[in-house]
Amino acid sequence: MAMSSGCAGTVLSLDVGECFDDWDGSSAAGSQEVSDVPIVDCAEPHDNEVYSVSDMPTGSFPGDSAVQEWATARCEETFDGYVGKAYVDSRLDFGALFPTKDTWAQGDTKVICFLWDVEYLKLTGSMQGSGI
Repeated sequence: MAMSSGCAGTVLSLDVGECFDDWDGSSAAGSQEVSDVPIVDCAEPHDNEVYSVSDMPTGSFPGDSAVQEWATARCEETFDGYVGKAYVDSRLDFGALFPTKDTWAQGDTKVICFLWDVEYLKLTGSMQGSGI
């Protein structure tokens, strides 16, 4: 599962049910800072769909590993209810956009979980309740 660091721009305005395409330099294999993503109407072919947006507990920055662990747990916990199929049985995978130490200091505690097709095929329509 890919994880990327969110910071500002369109990323922080993403909400559940919104769809977007991969951003420049995106990779399923690593973390990077991301501030803007190309928003796409979910009825049109798209790469990703937001299925959960959560705020981490406030306080001092817990560290990169703790943020990634919290994001992964939250994304796994909310996947089945949104898609309508267990994550382990789904053809969809997930990633997360989450705060860095710098963005945390600016008040960003948001974790945005998004899904995509494991074969990197474009999705069309919402995956909410799709059972795939």
